[in-house]
Amino acid sequence: MVSLRGEILTHHTNQMKLFNAIAVATVIGTSFIATRPALAECRADGVSIPSQRPVQLSVTNNRNYPVKLIWIDFDGSRKLYDTIASGDTILQPTYDNHLWVIEEDGSNICLTNIRPGASNQALTLR
Repeated sequence: MVSLRGEILTHHTNQMKLFNAIAVATVIGTSFIATRPALAECRADGVSIPSQRPVQLSVTNNRNYPVKLIWIDFDGSRKLYDTIASGDTILQPTYDNHLWVIEEDGSNICLTNIRPGASNQALTLR
């Protein structure tokens, strides 16, 4: 039982670290580096929030495999926008408070999600 509690605590601690990194990147509008995939399919909590403030989302894929860029629409449905090859960078026009998910192509393993704020966002996957 002690082992199970430790695993659950570690899992929740890791989730909070990722959440805090995403929140900081969103709030201050700086680059965010995703270094380690989660062990589950991507789930996005929430939906994109309507906005008229355009921003750019730059995603650089430094991993050894392609990744998918998926927009979570206003109803919570997933819309595939791009598959980003290893070594490529894309510039995705979007709006502040729109929700995006990035996952491994083929496995659906979640790498990260991001909700850009009022400024342009740069995301590097390592």
